[in-house]
Amino acid sequence: MQLRRLANSLVVRVILLAMLITAVGTAARFTILSNIMRDGIGEVVTAHLLAQASYVAGDIDEKIRVRKQLLETLARQLPARLLGQPRELEAWLAERQALAPHFSLGMAVVPLSGHGVIAESPVLPGRRDLDFAATDWFLAARDKAGFAIGKPGIGRLSKHGLIVMAAPVFDAGGRVVAVISGATLLDTPGFLNQIQNNKIGNTGGFLLISPHDKLFVAASMPKMRLQPTPATGTNRLHDQAMAGWRGSGIAVNAFGIEELVAVHGVPSAGWFVVARMPSNEAFQAVNVSRRTLLLTGGTTTLIVLAAFAVFLFFLFRPLRQASRQIHQMADGQLPLAPLPVGRRDEVGEMVEDGRGLQLPGRPGARQRSPHDRVGAPRCPDPSAQSPLLPASG
Repeated sequence: MQLRRLANSLVVRVILLAMLITAVGTAARFTILSNIMRDGIGEVVTAHLLAQASYVAGDIDEKIRVRKQLLETLARQLPARLLGQPRELEAWLAERQALAPHFSLGMAVVPLSGHGVIAESPVLPGRRDLDFAATDWFLAARDKAGFAIGKPGIGRLSKHGLIVMAAPVFDAGGRVVAVISGATLLDTPGFLNQIQNNKIGNTGGFLLISPHDKLFVAASMPKMRLQPTPATGTNRLHDQAMAGWRGSGIAVNAFGIEELVAVHGVPSAGWFVVARMPSNEAFQAVNVSRRTLLLTGGTTTLIVLAAFAVFLFFLFRPLRQASRQIHQMADGQLPLAPLPVGRRDEVGEMVEDGRGLQLPGRPGARQRSPHDRVGAPRCPDPSAQSPLLPASG
C-alpha cells in the first residue's frame, strides 16, 4: 500500500524526473568535456614528442655525418705507399685519431682480403687476429666502393654493443685497395646519450631503430637495446615506420601498452627515432579531471536533489493538509467548514474555489452523522451534494 502511494505521489514523480534529467546532463557533460580535454592534451603531448624526436634524430644524424666525413676524408688523404709500411701507417692513424677522437675503439685499415688489419690506432689486443671478410660493413665498403655502416651488435673483443663504419681507400687509378674503419661503443658518452640516458616523463622514452637490420639500436629501456624489432602485424604504426612513414599517432606497443608516439628519421644512417609516452601517463590529467568531475558532479546532484525534495515537500504541504481535512470531514471526524487558505498560489486558489461547500446552516445543508463514510450510497437529493466532498448516503 505504501509503495503504491509513493508510486502515485507527484513529489516522487517530480524527483525521479529531476534525477533522470540530472543524470543525463551529468553524463553528457562528462563525455563532452573528457573528449575535449583528451583531444587537446593529446595534441599538445604529440607536438612535444614530435619536437623531441626531431631534436634527438637531428643530433644523432649530425654525429653520424661527422664520423662519415672523417672516414671519407682520411680515405682520400691516406697515402697508398703507407699500406706497405704498417708502422708508419699506424703513426699516421694515431695522429689523426688524437685530433678527431670520434671513434671510441679507434680506427683500423683492413686489407682487401679482410683478414686482420694492416694498422690500427689505438692498438686493441686481438684485433689483428680477427677476420672481417664476412662482415657486412667490410663487404659493403669494398664491393660497393662507398661509405658503409655495419649492423650494430656485440663486439667480439669488447663484449659490449658497438657500431662500425667504414670507407674504401682508392689508389691513383680509382681502384679499392683497402678499407678504413672506425668502431664506436653504443654507450660512449656524447654518442647516443640523448636516447640512452633520457626519459620522457616517468615511463616514456626513446627508441633508435634500424629498419634495414630490424633492430633496436638504442633505447631508454636497457632491456630493449640490440633486440630485434616486433614481428609485422604486432604494432600498426611501427610497421608503417619501418616502411618509411614519419609522423605521430597512438599505437599499442609490443608489451600491449597503448602509447603516444612520434617518429623522425635519421637520414645519414637510414634509421629513425621514436619518442613515446604511455597514454595513461599522457592523459593522467584527463583521468584526474574525470574523477574530480564525477565527485563534484555527484555531490552537487545529491545536494540539489535533496534541496529540491525539501522544497517540494513544503510546496505541496498545503495541498496535503487540505486533502487530509477533506477526508476527515468526509469521515465525520471534523465538522464541515471552509478550508483554510495558507498561500495565494495555485494550491491556495484551488482551496479558495472549493470554499463554496454547503455548510450547516446554509439552505439545503445536511447534517452528517459519524457513520457516514466514503463509498456510501449516493444521496438521492443532488442539491445536497458538495462538489468537493465525497458522496455520502
